[in-house]
Amino acid sequence: MTAPDPAGGGSQVPPPPPPAGPANRLSPKNWRVRTRLVVLVIVPLVATIVGAAARIVQQVGNVQTYDHARTMAAAEAPLSNLIDALHNERDVSAEMMAFRAMSDPDQATLFNLNRSVGDYRKATDKARADLVPVLGKIDGSYPKDTLAAIADAKANMASESALIQAVDTHADAVGAFDQYNKLLDSLNTLYQFVAADAGDQQLINNARALNDLAKMSESTSRERGFLTVLSVHFDPNKSKDNNAKLQGMIADLESTRAEFKTISTPSMQQMLSDTVDVGDSYTGANQYLTTISDELSDGNATTNLIPGTVYFQYDALLNKYQKVRAAQAAILVERANQLAGDARNTMYLNIGVIIGVLLIVSIATALIARSLVRPLRVLQNTALEIAGNRLPEMVRRLRDADGSEVIEPINPIALSSTDEVGQVARAFDEVHREAVRLATEQAMLRNNVNAMFTNLSRRSQSLVQRQLRLIDELENAEQDPDQLASLFKLDHLATRMRRNGENLLVLAGEEPGRRWSQPVPLIDVLRAAASEVEQYERVTLRDLPTVEVAGRAVNDVVHLVAELLENATSFSAPETKVSVTGNLLNTGGVMLEIEDSGIGMTPEELDDANERLANPPVVDVAISRRMGLFVVGRLATRHGIQVRLRRSATGGITALVLVPAALLAGNLSDAPALGRNALGELTGDTGQQPAVTAT
Repeated sequence: MTAPDPAGGGSQVPPPPPPAGPANRLSPKNWRVRTRLVVLVIVPLVATIVGAAARIVQQVGNVQTYDHARTMAAAEAPLSNLIDALHNERDVSAEMMAFRAMSDPDQATLFNLNRSVGDYRKATDKARADLVPVLGKIDGSYPKDTLAAIADAKANMASESALIQAVDTHADAVGAFDQYNKLLDSLNTLYQFVAADAGDQQLINNARALNDLAKMSESTSRERGFLTVLSVHFDPNKSKDNNAKLQGMIADLESTRAEFKTISTPSMQQMLSDTVDVGDSYTGANQYLTTISDELSDGNATTNLIPGTVYFQYDALLNKYQKVRAAQAAILVERANQLAGDARNTMYLNIGVIIGVLLIVSIATALIARSLVRPLRVLQNTALEIAGNRLPEMVRRLRDADGSEVIEPINPIALSSTDEVGQVARAFDEVHREAVRLATEQAMLRNNVNAMFTNLSRRSQSLVQRQLRLIDELENAEQDPDQLASLFKLDHLATRMRRNGENLLVLAGEEPGRRWSQPVPLIDVLRAAASEVEQYERVTLRDLPTVEVAGRAVNDVVHLVAELLENATSFSAPETKVSVTGNLLNTGGVMLEIEDSGIGMTPEELDDANERLANPPVVDVAISRRMGLFVVGRLATRHGIQVRLRRSATGGITALVLVPAALLAGNLSDAPALGRNALGELTGDTGQQPAVTAT
């Protein structure tokens, strides 16, 4: 097959380019009216936005800072629980190790200590599991120092397993105590970063006060652990060293309490005094410290210096510190929430100011611009609507009309002004009317041409039919084989002439007068199509399903396939075959494949041909030079048949013809068999039938 010519009708002509000439888009004379208005207000507007945006950025940073402080303060409860659990684990572990180091420890006591250590380790594991997800909420937006402290705390928590192993393998009690202190120091350090980057002094003081309370708890816990070890394993020879350690712990606690008084609120100072500095636990612990400190200083300490109840006295004291810490953390969270809320409100206010200014300026600019550009916009949109929709739709209606179409008067552009824009609108209305008038005249001319095609085709068909009947009579009376062969050729040429006449009817949008009332087997339809081709002997029919074509579509299907076969035989070598195969689809339709070994088509030609088959163009001079594919497209559109071309494996073209189930009447077994006369009537050929190979 070959490609149809590229000409066609019905395509929209693209708008012409603007007049050539120097056009500097940056020149104010080329600016749109709306742009000019925007430029007038853009400078003060940008200055306002920049100032407000700077404030918004600052408030966003403040909100983030206060949210960080709130998140860190909210971690106080799980952090405090872990620290307290480690305090208990450390002190009891140290007591167990010291007791285990005795020459003859009581096994029952050792068993109880070992069980207590196990319980405290479980409590530590649970507290650590509660803290890890809380620390996981602290992302990369926090200060680097905070992230580094958290990473150090996590690393020390991960190393606790080695510390537990050291305790279980009879390591030095003092060394294990120091390792626990290192882990606890890394956790207590986190309190320093609760409000590290806050800009509010009260929030910073609240965070420092919380840190001081954590230090007090740590110092008190270390006193408990130290005294617990001494109560189990006391060496009088180390009284001086032990006293130095004890005095250091006491000094740390007093220094921290002094700092707490300078930065905490009076209410928190009072709560510390009312909660911690009262009760038997406070009195008993201080009495132990005073007595032990004096005895160690004098060097008169004995092995029964420290009673075993010291642990329980300090345990109650630590619980009081934890209560004060929780209250201080709540104050910090409340302050952080207040500051974050104030920062958000300020941020929203600034955003509202920007939005308000933008809205006011935008509305004012839009109102002014609308009064200036609305008439021009109406003119532009209406002109584009007419050029892109109304006029093409009117032309299409006129093209498809039969000549009796009533043309409605055009609607003028909706501009009633008498200024220059209104005058341009009236001028465009006149152009629109003239275009409709010309399209109407063109449609009338096309209808006249179609009517002429129809009349000429009908007359030609009538003459061809008479010619075919005459040839049939001559064939029946002729006995000379040579003369009979010539009559057969003449018969075949007359059949092709009739098909060309039917092509004119298709061009004019008419249907042929021939029509079958009964379904016809597909094989007979294809044979009839092949018999209308000049080189019919090259056509082979193979693997065709036994179905029937509905009578209303028989002649058009014959015509359609004949045009495709004509094209295939015309543009392929004479010694090659053109095969026709078919398959019954699941949808009930039939897919026919007409394959040749011809010269083929380029991808661009294939795309153009398939487009013309799917959307047949308007009849023009170019169509007359490539009538075959146009007729195929018109016939396919008439019956809902799909036709598509593609390259074949041999380099030629394969035409795919999808005959829908609506055009098929059923199995061949239900159809009456066609004899020679019926097939001749189908093809219009009353002479010799083409020798078509069917397999």
